[in-house]
Amino acid sequence: MTTIVVLLHTPTFSVFSDEEETESSSPIYLNGSLHLNIHIVSSEAKVENFHTLRTRTPIVQLNASEASEAVISRKRRKRKKRKKTKDDLILTDPPPAPRHVLSSSERRALSLPPKKALTYAKLEIQRAPEVINDTDLFAPLFRNLSVFKRSYELMELILKVYIYPDGDKPIFHEPHLNGIYASEGWFMKLMESNTQFVTKNPEKAHLFYMPYSVKQLQKSIFVPGSHNIKPLSIFLRDYVNMLSIKYPFWNRTHGSDHFLVACHDWVSKMFLC
Repeated sequence: MTTIVVLLHTPTFSVFSDEEETESSSPIYLNGSLHLNIHIVSSEAKVENFHTLRTRTPIVQLNASEASEAVISRKRRKRKKRKKTKDDLILTDPPPAPRHVLSSSERRALSLPPKKALTYAKLEIQRAPEVINDTDLFAPLFRNLSVFKRSYELMELILKVYIYPDGDKPIFHEPHLNGIYASEGWFMKLMESNTQFVTKNPEKAHLFYMPYSVKQLQKSIFVPGSHNIKPLSIFLRDYVNMLSIKYPFWNRTHGSDHFLVACHDWVSKMFLC
């Protein structure tokens, strides 16, 4: 049996076995305050044996068809899990805002052609009622809270957007919804499914949306490692030329009421090429 003897500086005590002391260690100082001596007295060492507990794990052997079905089942579970995760990313529509009661002039504005509707909106914004306290808006963020609130109300009431149906997938009408460039894809997806702002009649539109994805254009046309975005710029130029020939709306305003949505830093360079 082996006995460990611990000696502390204060108080001092010792524990010894009946056997004679055979080995002593040097003093050890703990935190500069305790003086520790360890004396080991050795004698006959005794080891107690313990019976190990053994359990038998059942082994199941599968034939080739069963193993194949097990692999397919695991793959199906993984696909189902990925699909569930993807479905969780689908954004739901926000709750509807409190219904605004239309005045007689606002009801008339709904039937006005685009130019007259914009003239009406400009006059309404100029004489917007003063807003002092608004529980939904933080006033210090706005240059003129009253003007902003009235213009936003008129935008939701009047604004109509026409989406050009031209263009082949995947560059057009196929939103890219993942990664750091997903915002342009989500805008396209939500805009094309919208019924409040989108109109099928271009004569009623105030704005014209060109539904192409810079990310999809880059994936389809750009040659990796070439550092040449000229082909992308040419593609976009040809698309705009096609619209200007097929429709009168681009030439009517020189494209000032047309827009596209892109979060890629190549967009500005593409227009300069």
